[in-house]
Amino acid sequence: MLGVIVYLFFITVLFLLWQFSKGEKIGTRLGLLAGIWGVVIVFYIVMVMVF
Repeated sequence: MLGVIVYLFFITVLFLLWQFSKGEKIGTRLGLLAGIWGVVIVFYIVMVMVF
């Protein structure tokens, strides 16, 4: 579980750096970030249930 939290934090930092590098306002398009978080969490839950 700790690995998933660290991974989500890492993805968030990369996402915000990507926005900053494109010159966008930081914090816009949070729906995309929420979608990425959702996919990671669902993948984690599926992996826990399968294995």
